[in-house]
Amino acid sequence: MKVFNCDRCGHEILVDKASELEEIKCSHCNKEFIVDSKTKRLALIIVIALIMVISLIISLISTAFNISLIIMLIPTLLIGFFAYRFALLILAKLNKINYEGK
Repeated sequence: MKVFNCDRCGHEILVDKASELEEIKCSHCNKEFIVDSKTKRLALIIVIALIMVISLIISLISTAFNISLIIMLIPTLLIGFFAYRFALLILAKLNKINYEGK
């Protein structure tokens, strides 16, 4: 996934777990890092685009099969809840995630 050097001790940090995407800690000196604001904005853009596309698809399915739109929006809400972490995961896979000191 993402490899970078700690700015305090120079130790190489490997971010390889999805649970470590938002906040990580240097295993050598315990300095904490968080996702920088540019990456957060990019993740938010991905989340908004993803939710808009899913909402459009659900609206089309609801209309085509005459299903209540309220029932069909439940998956959108669930996906939206996890979308930020999913966006960070996509950015990490593309090696586009950056961190700054906490």
